[in-house]
Amino acid sequence: MTYKCDYFSASSLGLYVDCPWKYEDVYLKKNFAHSYSDRTEVGNVVHAALEKFFNRHTYGSEMRSVDELLQIYEDCRNESGLRDEATYLEGRGLIVSYYKRKLAGKRSYCIETEKKFSIDMGNGLTIAGKIDRIDKLPDGKIVVVDYKTGSWFSSTEELEEAVQFNMYAVAIAKLNPGFDIANLLIVVDYIKLLEDRPPMTKTPEDIVNFIKYLFETQKQISSIETFPQRANDFCGNCHLRKKCKLWLDAIEGDEIFEMAEEKDFVKLYGLKKLCQQKQKMLKSRIEEIDQIFKNHLGKGEEIVIGNQELVLANYHSSWYPGIETKKILEEAGLWEDRYIGLRSEDMQLIGISFPEVGKKLEAVKKISVGNPNLKERKRGK
Repeated sequence: MTYKCDYFSASSLGLYVDCPWKYEDVYLKKNFAHSYSDRTEVGNVVHAALEKFFNRHTYGSEMRSVDELLQIYEDCRNESGLRDEATYLEGRGLIVSYYKRKLAGKRSYCIETEKKFSIDMGNGLTIAGKIDRIDKLPDGKIVVVDYKTGSWFSSTEELEEAVQFNMYAVAIAKLNPGFDIANLLIVVDYIKLLEDRPPMTKTPEDIVNFIKYLFETQKQISSIETFPQRANDFCGNCHLRKKCKLWLDAIEGDEIFEMAEEKDFVKLYGLKKLCQQKQKMLKSRIEEIDQIFKNHLGKGEEIVIGNQELVLANYHSSWYPGIETKKILEEAGLWEDRYIGLRSEDMQLIGISFPEVGKKLEAVKKISVGNPNLKERKRGK
């Protein structure tokens, strides 16, 4: 059986890239499955608060006070029904941090919020989506702003290649005939990340290539009879995992669910330890392989795999060693059990509120360099 592919959103196309099998179930068979949590809800509340905050500004006006933004957040929280106090406080901290870092003392050049678009691309294909915020700067540049409230931080390379932002660029080009795409800036605002990612730009060639990719993918989907399963970073939260052969093979069959139903917690714990051992062994093996690649790439060697090449990611992530970090927080009277995971964003937020403690945390912070990733080879190589 084949399907007619006539629609792409950033979410649907991104899901097809991650796992064609799940894409078929959700977008072609229309088996929509939504899972909400307090963490998802607080992201929605933060988005809603920022939308209302910017809608209260006239073009070029100074940003209103953080107190007004917090009152809007409170109103949005009440409208949403968010009740979990810890999650609410986390969202409140994010709002304050974002205001201090990005809005305080600035002027608003926002022209639209939550901009919906639906564009007929021809050949029976429509692209649709919603842009969090669009600014128009005094020099004529258009800035597309996308808020990210989660803890998953993509590298600069991943953002540049992401379906979502290429689709936004196409939408801006189509909605503004004659607009010079060189005057488009795309900003990804990671609310939890206390440093700005450089704005992305697109070229006319990028627009042409992405439109070509859209039609090629449409043709590909329309000709597929059996959509393949594909392992990705989100398999553990997939609502289809109990039916997925890749997942069931990875966890050695369906025994985990049987153990859970029978409340055989001894066997279940034993299986957990076995999986942890495998994870440690595989992780160390992956690290060994990555180090080999890093050694060669560090010498300027080129590693080509098919039509792609391995490149070192030019980003890093930070983490905080447990014993030293806990000691610093305990001495300052700030330690809480919820910090047991020592998430970077928690430590960064503490640093904003308590600068002296932040300096001590910064002194013990460790840096992890990104691993080699495959990337399309540049033309001419």
